[in-house]
Amino acid sequence: MSPETANRQPAQAALDQARQAQRADAWDQAAAHGRRALALAPGSRPAAELVLDAHSRLGDAPGFLDAYRRWRGFLGLDQGRE
Repeated sequence: MSPETANRQPAQAALDQARQAQRADAWDQAAAHGRRALALAPGSRPAAELVLDAHSRLGDAPGFLDAYRRWRGFLGLDQGRE
């Protein structure tokens, strides 16, 4: 089993949890679950859009920029906010 296939189910589960949190207007939880999905499946557009939307609704500009940079590949997953 390839690493992509092994990460697909956990990434989808994290994305489903993020969508549930989004429907409940729990944007901080949606962002956290979306970030986990994005970490498991880098470049996932649905996960990135959800995370960006959550940070936008929270008014968290640094979090929004950090998520955008990670999604677009400007930062590695091991780098955090500076």
